[in-house]
Amino acid sequence: MGNYWNSRIKIKKRSLKSPSGYLSEKRKRSLKGRKKRQISSLNEVVRLLRKQEKSESRRNLIKKLDKLVSDYVKRKAEGKCQRCGQVRKNAGVSHYFGRKHIGTRWCLENLDWACWGCHLYHMEKEKNPGGWYYNYMIKKLGEKKFKTLEIMAYSITKFSRQDIQLLINFYENKTRFFSVQI
Repeated sequence: MGNYWNSRIKIKKRSLKSPSGYLSEKRKRSLKGRKKRQISSLNEVVRLLRKQEKSESRRNLIKKLDKLVSDYVKRKAEGKCQRCGQVRKNAGVSHYFGRKHIGTRWCLENLDWACWGCHLYHMEKEKNPGGWYYNYMIKKLGEKKFKTLEIMAYSITKFSRQDIQLLINFYENKTRFFSVQI
């Protein structure tokens, strides 16, 4: 056992030899430093890959997509509330069928821009047939499209990471195109 390790040490010592003999001390130090730098750069690469994997998790992709869709709906509505028509600082996207219904979460037919007052006090309470928001959606989409949207909302849907990434690319291109038109 001891002979094996002694032979390994001799091989390492020989590898530090140049054709004319042993390497200078300065050259040995630079080679050792290079190995440390290679190891540290390799560790950095591994760390960056792990960070990239974490940043591309399904949850983070959904957050990114929510932000893109929200920005697109805001630009499309020019920041005006769908109900009262005013531009307010406290406003956001209103989903007729809530965000928990993944099938229609990012469907533009399901989304409107609304100030918080109108969203909380009028739109959320008037989703039942005969309510203002229900009538608005029927007028906006038509009876047939509204029923299709309702079926999409209540159907079981699961988007994979690749599907979400495709939607992100779609809305990034759409936002880019929309900003060029304005």
